[in-house]
Parts: sequence; structure tokens; C-alpha cells
Amino acid sequence: MKFWNTDKDRVTLPRKRKHAGLKAAALSFGLLAAVMLADNETHASAADYSVKIQVNDAIVNFPEAQPFIDQSGVLMAPLRTVMESMGYKLEWKGTDTSIQVTIGGGAHSAVITTNDVNATVNGTPRTLEQAPQLVNGAIYVPIRWIADSFGSIMQWDNDNWIAILGADGKFHSPAWYKPQPNPAADIIASAGKFMGVPYVTGGSTPSGFDCSGFVKYVFDKFNIELPRTSADMYANAGTSVSEPQPGDLVFFADRGRVFHVGLYTGDGEYLNASSGKTSGVTVTSLYSTWSQKYYVGAKRIL
Repeated sequence: MKFWNTDKDRVTLPRKRKHAGLKAAALSFGLLAAVMLADNETHASAADYSVKIQVNDAIVNFPEAQPFIDQSGVLMAPLRTVMESMGYKLEWKGTDTSIQVTIGGGAHSAVITTNDVNATVNGTPRTLEQAPQLVNGAIYVPIRWIADSFGSIMQWDNDNWIAILGADGKFHSPAWYKPQPNPAADIIASAGKFMGVPYVTGGSTPSGFDCSGFVKYVFDKFNIELPRTSADMYANAGTSVSEPQPGDLVFFADRGRVFHVGLYTGDGEYLNASSGKTSGVTVTSLYSTWSQKYYVGAKRIL
């Protein structure tokens, strides 16, 4: 639908549509040991349980015991769940002080004991970088030991925090991607918290906003600096777009003078500090009579 402003410039109002979906995060591989050491400063305050483990093309489901990165930066994995996902079988033999686990049923075999760095892999003595641990009824071992002992390629996806075991001897892409941050959605959600704040000429705080004071205040919270007035925003901020998307600014003018700005939220609506009949921060339709009369265009800030 097209409208004409007072300067006879053709302006296109947006079609109603839903918010776009999130895109997948980018992939970044590195050496696991190097990444763990680099990230250790960030995650060293306590064991971190946000890491995932993938075997070939599938994320391993851990119904109870979860993998974690300990305070020394070693990724510890629940032994039984990972080995069974790789097709191996485990046998247990316990004593008063330790548990011995025999792993077999595949191309490789191993025998390990809790609290003991000494192990046997394919009949050969080996030393673990960290002794197997019994934690809340589950035995944990370093994921690197599983990869080295059972012929798997080891990959670390730092973007998504996934340790990928190529048990089939191949490299694999992540089977799960962390959603990218959506700054437009965050800004709109933040702006919506000020619904009902009264309109105050020259206002720029939650005690009272004018239109540009409201928009500037919201963007300031996300460290995005905008000019103070709607006219300056229209002249100097962002990039002009023919059809706004959520998070864009929409502007209104009379006889060539921009006098009002709002935050487009999608589906033909925008948040704004209105001085009209519905005074204060409110949601207005771009298809209202007033908006159609004065709408002059949109600019993309993000």
C-alpha cells in the first residue's frame, strides 16, 4: 500500500508479517586443549555444565549425569552414556574403595579404575591425564581419553561448546547450533517495559518521555548512541529502508519537517511516546489515519 507525504515523495508502508526466525550461529573449530585453557579464566569459578558432546552426527542425550568442564579446564564425560552411544559395552566390578570398569564389544577395549590414572587400553598400559571420578553415582573420564583410546577424531566447536567425537574416523559439523543474539527483539522487549509512561515535552527518563527521548533512552541501554531529536535521527542515524523490519525506526513529517519517531515492532505497529489522544508510551498502527498522513520513512539502526 503506497501513500504520499506532503513533499510528494512516494513512501511505502510495510506489509504485515511475523518476525524473522533466528539464524544459526557460525561454526568455529579449534584444538580442544587450547580452547579449554583459553576459556578457563572465564569458566574457572565452578564446574561448567553447559557443554555438549556429539558422536558422529548426533548430540548425545544425557538423561541424568551431565558432562562438565572442571576447574582445570578438562572436559569430563559420563563414561557409560558416551561409550554406549559409540556402540561399546561396559562391565563393572566394585570394591570398598574403587570401581573397575571393563569396556569392550567394539574395535577397541580398555580397563579403568576410579581414582587411578593407570589404565589398560587394547592390552597396553596407559596413563590418564586425570583419574576417573565417581560423581553422584556416575563415572567420569576425560573426553580426550575416550577419543585417543577408542580411535576417534576429536573436534571442539567453540561457538556452540560441543566436543565432537568422530567415532567413524570422519570430521563432522555440529548437530546443534547456539541461537544468535537477537538485538532487535531485546530492544523491543526493553522498550515495551515502558508502556504507559506519560508523555512529557523534552522528557528523556522513565518518569516521562517525548518521542525521541523515549527512543534514545531505549537504545542507550544497549550502548547504541542516537541523536536527541527525531529530525536529527532521520538525518544522521542509520540507513534508509523501503520497508521497516522489527527494531527499525519509523519517522513522521509535516511539510518536510520530521517531528515524530517510533520503534517498529512488526506487523504494521510501532512503539512510541505519543502526545495525542492516547498520551504516553503506547503501540500505534502504521495504518492508522494519522500514521498514513504523516509517515515519511524508516531507518535501520541495527
